[in-house]
Amino acid sequence: MKEVRSPGQLSVARIEAFSDGIFAFAVTLLVLTLTVPDVADSLGGEGLRAALLAEWPRFTIYLISFLMVGQVWMAHHFFFSHFARADVALLWMNMLALATIAVLPFSTALLGHYVSHEHDRVVAAFVYGSLWTIGASCLSAMFWYASGPGKLLLPDSSPSQIRAVRRATCVGPLVFGTFTVLTLVSFWLFLAGFAFVPLFYIAQSARFVRR
Repeated sequence: MKEVRSPGQLSVARIEAFSDGIFAFAVTLLVLTLTVPDVADSLGGEGLRAALLAEWPRFTIYLISFLMVGQVWMAHHFFFSHFARADVALLWMNMLALATIAVLPFSTALLGHYVSHEHDRVVAAFVYGSLWTIGASCLSAMFWYASGPGKLLLPDSSPSQIRAVRRATCVGPLVFGTFTVLTLVSFWLFLAGFAFVPLFYIAQSARFVRR
């Protein structure tokens, strides 16, 4: 059925399609943050094995970013499945959130490159964590705005589910912000925290789908 819009309202389908393109672009470019180790021929297989094992922090950072993008995409899709329409304010909040996704390959590469530099990795981690915090804040603000009285949600949206989602969207900025600040205490604590985040959101997604 063709989407019906009033003057000043924007197409939800077009916004979601554009957003899907940004997510696909970002998750594809993430693999470019990984590099092939350069090993001398004289070292043979042992040299390559050791070089690959030495790259485990970079592989871990890639995996965290990949899972996080996937989870944010699922949350984004869940949000838009409840939107009956969109307006300019929602569009710009969505654009800001997408900006943090589009730059993720850079922040992932930055963190992976400086992971072995004791001092510079703190700066790289702070940039990485700050971008996730900003993105999560934009997504949270977007859903809170859209779910306000008389706003943009479908008429048959479950009030109890909407309240639960609104509470859940507040967790992301708080968690990301906390782990980002922890960078100043311990880089490895920061990395462990961000590795935990996708698992938490996967559990949250499963809970909401069952409702």
